[in-house]
Amino acid sequence: MLKNFINYVNFTILEDQQPASRLSKLSRLTQIVFRGSILSDLDHFLLILNAASNLFRLDMPIDYLLQLMEDQQITDLLRQRIMSLSILGTDTPRSTINLKEEHIPTIASVFSRLCDLYVDITHPPLNTQICSEENLSLQSYEQNSEVISPLSSQSMILCLLKEFKEYKLIGLCIDGNFDERLKTNAEQWLRIHTNLCEQQFEAIFNNELNRLLTWM
Repeated sequence: MLKNFINYVNFTILEDQQPASRLSKLSRLTQIVFRGSILSDLDHFLLILNAASNLFRLDMPIDYLLQLMEDQQITDLLRQRIMSLSILGTDTPRSTINLKEEHIPTIASVFSRLCDLYVDITHPPLNTQICSEENLSLQSYEQNSEVISPLSSQSMILCLLKEFKEYKLIGLCIDGNFDERLKTNAEQWLRIHTNLCEQQFEAIFNNELNRLLTWM
């Protein structure tokens, strides 16, 4: 029975194998991981959200997340329950959707109860246009002699912290292609360039995983 799933469930398996009649109570379901093709039935997922009263974590690619947030009922439940979110790299081969800075304000407004956030920005948007040096200088800004491109992993850090810091976020983990200054001293870079300068925090960069980990 579904109510015996203790930690998490792969939503592809759940969607394919479990009839709605079994979704009356999923109080022990705390995490859902999305894999496979894009969702075909949002009503099915809405039933799961209503039944999983203790659900607090979602793991999914950005294209899945954007699809879910198109449904107001689902969005309201995600806002109430989700405290841990992992935005994975897109695993749909034909998808051209990647996480962009323009998505962050909307995501932050929905997931305002997040305690921890993981984001994979290793792969840049496929439809991003390459800026000329002139345009780049107009769109970029300089802090302490370092120019940060608006399309870079560093710029995404600034955007994420700007939108989520006003909430209760205590852990931020980002996989991306970062520059050497950040890799060498992540905590110093964040203190100089972000809104974390006025608070205590810890940060390290894992070179093996190309991963920035920040605790606030």
